Amino acid sequence: RCRDIALVTRDLSAYTGILDAALERERIPFYLDRRDSILTDPLITLTLAALRAATDGYATDDLLTLLKTGLSGFSTSSISLVENYVFLWRINGARWRQEWTWNPEGLSVQATEKTDKQLAHLNRLRRRLIRPLERLQTALSGHPTGADFAHAVYRYLLEIHADRLVRLQVARLDAAGEHALADRQARLWDVLMNLLDKFATAL
Repeated sequence: RCRDIALVTRDLSAYTGILDAALERERIPFYLDRRDSILTDPLITLTLAALRAATDGYATDDLLTLLKTGLSGFSTSSISLVENYVFLWRINGARWRQEWTWNPEGLSVQATEKTDKQLAHLNRLRRRLIRPLERLQTALSGHPTGADFAHAVYRYLLEIHADRLVRLQVARLDAAGEHALADRQARLWDVLMNLLDKFATAL
C-alpha cells in the first residue's frame, strides 16, 4: 500500500518539481511533508505590503511589491508604466498621494498630447492603487481594536478583489498542472481569514 512507503531525503527542495511531477504522472498518491514559509506567498506578501504602505508612509518598495504579487489587479504593462515613472521622478512617500504632473518622457522632452494622455493614465493607475490604501490607513488610525484591524484588512482585500483574483490564480495553476501549488494558494485564503477571525476575537 502506498501509505506504507516513505521516501526520506536530507534536502527535499532538491527534488521539488521532479519527484512530485513523476508521482503525479504515474498517478501514485503521495504527501510531501515539508515546511514552507507563507511569508513569500502572493496573498500574504500583498497583505503585509499593504499594511506597511498604509501605516508607514507609502514607501515605493512596498507599493511595487504589492503591485507585483499578481493579486493587485494591475496588468504587467500597467505595473511597468508605474514603475518606470516613479523611478524616473524618484517618487516616494507622500508624492504617491499627490497628483502627478511631471512628463512621463522626462524633463528634457516637451509635453505633447500623447504625453498628457500618458500622464492622465498614470494618475488613474495611481488613484486606483492608493485610494483603497488610504481607506485602510484611515481605518487603522488611532487605536484600533483587534476587530477594527481585522475588518479593515478584510474590507481592503475585498475592495481590490483579492478574493476573486486568488480564485483565478488557483484556476490558472490547476490548468498548468501545478496542483499542489494551486491547493496551497487556495488554503492560504482560509488561513488568512482564520487569522483575521482570531484578531477580531482575541484583541
